[in-house]
Amino acid sequence: MVTTLSFTLKEARTIEEKLQEYPTLPTPSKYEKARHKVGSAIVTLYTSGKIVINAQNADVEKAVKEKIVSWMGNDTNELVLGIDEVGRGEKTGPLVVTGVLGQRNKLRGVRDSKKTRDIKEKYRDATSQSKMQVVVSFNAETIDELRKKGINLNEMEAIAMQKMHELVEYFYPESITIADGKPLKKGMKGIVFQEKADDIEPSVSAASIVAKHTRNESGDTNEKKSYTTKTG
Repeated sequence: MVTTLSFTLKEARTIEEKLQEYPTLPTPSKYEKARHKVGSAIVTLYTSGKIVINAQNADVEKAVKEKIVSWMGNDTNELVLGIDEVGRGEKTGPLVVTGVLGQRNKLRGVRDSKKTRDIKEKYRDATSQSKMQVVVSFNAETIDELRKKGINLNEMEAIAMQKMHELVEYFYPESITIADGKPLKKGMKGIVFQEKADDIEPSVSAASIVAKHTRNESGDTNEKKSYTTKTG
């Protein structure tokens, strides 16, 4: 069995130190930072912070995964609302903006939708292992209507993100909000924007999966029209 877990570079440094206690194996790829044998499993740490566990069976995989996650301590149990979108660059169908609230350690095995084959399976993981999911889907027809009113894609997405943050903050004021990418407009409050967050922040990865699944299951196949003013 092969399992992939996502960590920040800071977290990966902690894992690298812990892995030094285990037998070292050769690293054939330039993207591999370290490879160790943990029990009967092989654990590979990549330069991106990604961890890959190659185990003989599900029990071994689970035990090694739990061991690695335990190295992160209680700090990674904080609640994170991760926000991501899909469909922005597509000619047809909806723009889907999604927020997923969950603990980092519970969502470690969920990766960015662009790097996931089985979206349906990971959708179940993302929703079952998180506390809340908030989805705003702008159908193609709605996007065209709003563009005619002078509301561009950045504004649509920014407003959806801000309302998601406010909703979740109301119920869970201790949570933090992290969105993938750069700030979309001035004046956004309470949201930390981070480039490539969908690859290193588990809740953002989960949001990417939920957004992709929602778009895949959408019945909207209309083509978005192009407007010359404030197209976003």
